[in-house]
Amino acid sequence: ANEALRTLCLAYMDIENGFSAEEGIPASGFTCIGIVGIKDPVRPGVRESVELCRRAGIMVRMVTGDNINTAKAIARECG
Repeated sequence: ANEALRTLCLAYMDIENGFSAEEGIPASGFTCIGIVGIKDPVRPGVRESVELCRRAGIMVRMVTGDNINTAKAIARECG
């Protein structure tokens, strides 16, 4: 997260009789098989656009649903 990576945990669960959509996906009992990080780079020109807005007196704010550490890393990349 500190490197602006989106983190995913991959897991599985043995299901003997299957499950239906009405039951929903179980919340526990999974076996973790790996954690991966995916880089979602900032688009070209974003840093320059942020700087241009700041020079024009515009207060730039970021709204995101990302983890706080991921958000901070992305904000650093954006200037």
